[in-house]
Amino acid sequence: MHMSFWFSPELGDFLIKGFVVDTTKAFVATCFGLGAIAVLLEVLKFWRTKVKHKSALKQSLNAQIGGSETSALLSGSRLRGNLERVLNITFEVVMYLTQESFNWIVMLAVMGYNGYIFVSVIAGAGLGYALFGESVANSKIQNVKMKAAMMSCGDCQVKEEEETDENDPGQSDPPTDSQAIPSISGSISRSVMVHCDP
Repeated sequence: MHMSFWFSPELGDFLIKGFVVDTTKAFVATCFGLGAIAVLLEVLKFWRTKVKHKSALKQSLNAQIGGSETSALLSGSRLRGNLERVLNITFEVVMYLTQESFNWIVMLAVMGYNGYIFVSVIAGAGLGYALFGESVANSKIQNVKMKAAMMSCGDCQVKEEEETDENDPGQSDPPTDSQAIPSISGSISRSVMVHCDP
């Protein structure tokens, strides 16, 4: 076992006994595969963040509906809501376990200290971050702002709406008692409006 970086396309048994990488073709395919897994990790981060955002928005909208007197008639059964929550949590757990599995595979591959493997994983992670990193960061910021705005006021109404570019002269300013939480990317983006009753 190597304890420092080495550069050779002959890996021998790689991660799994019987998966022998001893030709250049197999080595190049392994490098591309690990790079693709590194990109997929960024996709999974993006997807999980989007799912959490939609779940948080849905919970706040359900909380609004739950406060009205006619909510029992309009919102359906509680059982359906609980089943939906269990399915959402199950989906999030499966996505988390998938992401963690890929993280460990990439870590174990890099621990072989092969320089080419290391470069392919770093290149894949960089490409994935270039494609999805800003969206993940923006979505996380939007989630935090929405939660902070909801905690700062007692009775909040949350809705998601489309907004146009800030340079558009037809765009009206939000009311003074609402806090807009805009998305940073794109000329037409989604915004979460949290309306607080004084």
